[in-house]
Amino acid sequence: MPWPVRSLLLVGANYRKTSPGELSGHIESKYAAFIRQKAALMDPTLPAILAGHFSIGRMGVGRRLMNAARNWASQRNVKVFALATQKENASAKRLYESLGYELDTEFDHYELPLA
Repeated sequence: MPWPVRSLLLVGANYRKTSPGELSGHIESKYAAFIRQKAALMDPTLPAILAGHFSIGRMGVGRRLMNAARNWASQRNVKVFALATQKENASAKRLYESLGYELDTEFDHYELPLA
């Protein structure tokens, strides 16, 4: 799904006179519908990835998406909800910690680039 940044929505006639709060609501609504549609197709026994984009930062969308994902996982009896972020991403770390996530200091993360 393309990132629905405010500037792109504001060029549409339907959104030109929209307040910042209403615009955030429209963006949240679009993302929530997209995530619900894709989540319905997922196998709850397999790991999944939810990614955010810097263009929607500081709008409260990340907090609502994280809470929605947590609720979705809880309803399916998922035992652990884990996430990763860049070490320098202080704002994401603050968000995760405010939601109750704890930094795992026991394990290092490895990856194998395939391309």
